[in-house]
Amino acid sequence: MTARAAREPLTSAVLAWCDWYTRGLPDDVASQRRDELASDLHDHRTDARLRGEPGGRHARAVTVRAILGAPADLSWRSYQLRIARSARRQEENMSATSSRDGRTTVAYVLGGVVAAWSAVVAVGLLYNLVAPDRNDQDRVWGASIGLVAVVCLGLAVWSVTALTRHPRAAGASLAVASVVTTVWMTWFLWLAAVGALVAAFFVVYAVRSSRAPREAVLA
Repeated sequence: MTARAAREPLTSAVLAWCDWYTRGLPDDVASQRRDELASDLHDHRTDARLRGEPGGRHARAVTVRAILGAPADLSWRSYQLRIARSARRQEENMSATSSRDGRTTVAYVLGGVVAAWSAVVAVGLLYNLVAPDRNDQDRVWGASIGLVAVVCLGLAVWSVTALTRHPRAAGASLAVASVVTTVWMTWFLWLAAVGALVAAFFVVYAVRSSRAPREAVLA
């Protein structure tokens, strides 16, 4: 067997080791590592040939370098895996943050609508207290609903200001206000349906917001 024939299997073995410890890494990182190692082996072989170094000595030198360098290779792999995981987490967190920001924007808009609607209901029904053509029963009914609407208005105003600080409580409060200020309007079924849809959004908002801190810790 010639010296060149003896060296080629050794080069293949070293490159096979490189392929093994770069598995699972990003393709560009693994490819760059292999190219660097192949270039280093080529330069080492060329230098040994120019010095007239026997093939056996060159093979032993490469073998010793590969064995002594194995711990460093594994350490390099561990470092690259940490970088890849960190980049993945950062990308996932950016995506999750963008999604949460979008939900929060919609929550602010709908929260303002709920607050405005609660004010309209409160003013409209409290008007029954002073309207001259209302009987006592209508006045009691209007006053009761009006007072409830005033409470819902207070909840809605607080919730809009607390959406980012207390998203779970704010979402739940807005869901309640959405239902309470529309569900009794049986002659406007479409309005009651809209109130239910808005309430459903705030329920989902509250649930997802309450999960976000746990997901961040687990990441």
